[in-house]
Amino acid sequence: MLLLLVEQIYISRTTTGKDSISLAEKLERESATMSKSETWYNMIHKVHPSLRTVNEKEYEPSLVSIGPYHHGSQNLRGMEKYKVRMLHLLLVRTQKSLENYMELMRGIKEEALRYYASDIKMDDGDKFAEMMILDGCFILEFLRNMQKKRDKSVFNLNLLMPDIFRDLVLFEHQLPLSVLSKLFELTKAETETFAQLINVFVKHFCVHYIGEKEEPSLDTDKIKNSPHLLHLVYMTCKKSTTRRKPKKTNVGDIKLLIKSDNERNFQFIKSATTLEEFGVVFKKAEKGAKLRDITFTKNDGVLKIPQLMISDRTETIFRNLVAYEKYIGNSDFTDYLFFMDCLINSPKDVELLRHRGIIENMLGDDEYVSLMFNKICSYVVTEISTDSDFDELCQDINEYSARRLNKWMAKLWHQYFSSPWSSISVFAALVLLGLTTVQTMFSIISYTNPKQS
Repeated sequence: MLLLLVEQIYISRTTTGKDSISLAEKLERESATMSKSETWYNMIHKVHPSLRTVNEKEYEPSLVSIGPYHHGSQNLRGMEKYKVRMLHLLLVRTQKSLENYMELMRGIKEEALRYYASDIKMDDGDKFAEMMILDGCFILEFLRNMQKKRDKSVFNLNLLMPDIFRDLVLFEHQLPLSVLSKLFELTKAETETFAQLINVFVKHFCVHYIGEKEEPSLDTDKIKNSPHLLHLVYMTCKKSTTRRKPKKTNVGDIKLLIKSDNERNFQFIKSATTLEEFGVVFKKAEKGAKLRDITFTKNDGVLKIPQLMISDRTETIFRNLVAYEKYIGNSDFTDYLFFMDCLINSPKDVELLRHRGIIENMLGDDEYVSLMFNKICSYVVTEISTDSDFDELCQDINEYSARRLNKWMAKLWHQYFSSPWSSISVFAALVLLGLTTVQTMFSIISYTNPKQS
């Protein structure tokens, strides 16, 4: 597998233009230009075909083209004039010429190209550099618009911002942060910092797309060491204050196989509604908890889960995060989704979690949320192992629900209290039993003490 990936990278890096140099020259060039940033972990890939088969549109841009993979797509050309207009306003504001930007991009063009794992089909010349300038400056100005709500003459920010933001987190739609950083240096105001601008993006994501109440802030080093914006979103989603540090995984070990229960070392748990019958108490985690900060106490059966906001962009973001995570050889976020998939088997499970404050359903359709979780990890094999925190969590839940008293209570609840009519019947039977008992007691008293009766 790793050999095929290396071959793919080699081919893609040597087909950007006319290929007339010898193999020895290509290897020499690779040796001279290979840098620390050139790792499988940092590269920008295309979504694996098996993931696309489930819901292809969730990986496709809907409004704007960013980067080379979707450049020139017919349905995205409408935004190109806005990119040019934003660049024009930027040049006027910074009092710099286009040649200043072209000179910069020509100097880092080869470095930028090496970030892309797939073949970049662009003509020779400055076409790639021009695209990176337009797309990079568009992103920077878009983030400034989000921060200061200015330049409304370019486009209606409130109207288009959700679609643009969605397109910026797509797996195939990334620009290297190193390129954005260098473009920022040409465009920045005196008091502006790159970390400050990038945190606008991260904070907006956390508040408006996963429903965090506290705005996070990434330090300069974390931003500097990140390959692209999607990685920053991923690091925010996988962050946990209660989980152990993830184990290191070989970055060449890419798992993109058909989902199979037999291939996963994962202790399945019952659905939310069933677990509640077994005595598990669902509660929303305290304010400030991250998505993966799920805790369970075996002595009282309380399962605390941080609140998750579900919107019409949630599936897109989750699918692209899973696609990215599989390519970097990790499973922290996928583990979380598999856990939620176990809890949610039907709209009734979503309804239960919604009533407990764990899910904030902005769509109002519990069935949609149920289907989303049931399908979101299709064609992905989780790497949860027996020493994983989530496996330990599920084991604790299963041990609690397997206790004899909890099983009896669950069976009693399922047979006699699963519907209002059965509950009424049980109540009527209990009342009848009580009256019969009272009548029997009076009969016994009257028989043993006839004078008192």
